[in-house]
Amino acid sequence: MRADLQAPFWAPQRIVLTGPSMEPEEHVLDPADNGYAGEIREVRAAMAEGRTESSIMPLDESLAMMGLLADARRQIA
Repeated sequence: MRADLQAPFWAPQRIVLTGPSMEPEEHVLDPADNGYAGEIREVRAAMAEGRTESSIMPLDESLAMMGLLADARRQIA
């Protein structure tokens, strides 16, 4: 599957998904969800509820992703 993002990539307003056995699928994003808005909402909600960790992206998952990216960097360096 391929995702084509409208520029700027960090805050696209439109994403088109394509794959070998599918018609292009366009998703128009709400400007309120662009950039880091979703992350900011999650942090705000967690803090308001007294949580120290996100239920959407727990610390263990963040650490696993960092390890994956570090491995990728080592492989291309």
